[in-house]
Amino acid sequence: MTTRMEATQLRSAPAVPPASLARLREALRHCSPDTYEAACAVRMTGDPASLHALVTGLLGNFVSGDLQHRLTEGGPGLRLAEDLGLDSLDLTELGMLSEEVLLVSISNEDLFAIRTLADLESLFERLLRSQLRPEMRHPADRTLRPAPLRGPLPDRAAASQHR
Repeated sequence: MTTRMEATQLRSAPAVPPASLARLREALRHCSPDTYEAACAVRMTGDPASLHALVTGLLGNFVSGDLQHRLTEGGPGLRLAEDLGLDSLDLTELGMLSEEVLLVSISNEDLFAIRTLADLESLFERLLRSQLRPEMRHPADRTLRPAPLRGPLPDRAAASQHR
């Protein structure tokens, strides 16, 4: 079954492979359809307009049922640990899911520096801006450094043996 966002994306951006949408749907299988649509919108445009819906949708997987109302009612100052009950394992899992959904790499330092909902949204926005092609960035952001390389780093010991 194709959602509105998938149908729009397939019509407007044929360069996005359907397999990518299938992987995204699988990654977000425990999330609401609104979260999936927000993730598609963020991936398609890089526009942070859908970022809040994506962030709250992702967090919804890690917040217990009796605290869900805080997530929907809370503002940017909502604290992840104190107000929502997230622990370090939840943050690690949230980071892994976020990397898979946003196709970014999140450092442990960045991940464990997150204290509030605003911190998380700010991190995602920064990571997304660094991943955008230069022509998609806002003109003021075109000086951002390129995204880090993905994949394993070369082994220094092996490199020194070849000299």
